[in-house]
Amino acid sequence: HLEQASTEYPEFATTQLHLIAVHTKLGNTQTALRHAEWLRNKVPDFTVSKQRQISPQFDNIWHSLLVEGLQATGFPE
Repeated sequence: HLEQASTEYPEFATTQLHLIAVHTKLGNTQTALRHAEWLRNKVPDFTVSKQRQISPQFDNIWHSLLVEGLQATGFPE
């Protein structure tokens, strides 16, 4: 589903993922959850493990923020 969402909504799938991370870090839980809901609707099989596989490892801080955001908004491992 991630590939399909990225193809159909290329500017949104990645953007939503990043907004989840940023809003989680800022403590804006409700906003992070809203973005997580969008991502779940478009990519229902998305998991924290999948993010770990596709996230660029050259930026460990950003990778950690993405994982923390996904975990905080209830994405499965």
